[in-house]
Amino acid sequence: LVQLAKCESGLNPNAIHRNDGGSDSRGLLQFKLKTFVGYALKYSLFPEAEAHELENLWTDPDAQIRVAAKMIKEPRGYYHWYQCASRLGYIVE
Repeated sequence: LVQLAKCESGLNPNAIHRNDGGSDSRGLLQFKLKTFVGYALKYSLFPEAEAHELENLWTDPDAQIRVAAKMIKEPRGYYHWYQCASRLGYIVE
């Protein structure tokens, strides 16, 4: 995940990328809010937090790493970070 985070954000936990659709990708692993919350709930990674409270964890580096570590274990998990994962050789087509 370190190499992926280097590519996505330059290891800057405060990195923000404004997407064409108007939504932001933020943090070490450049999560969109909806993606982060959806996968955090899917994996029950923060059972003490209500869904609306997960928004406060969206840009937390440790929280992003926990969510991403689960996501990449799924089939095609690296596709969530397609450009960087391809550049790093994690996706070969």
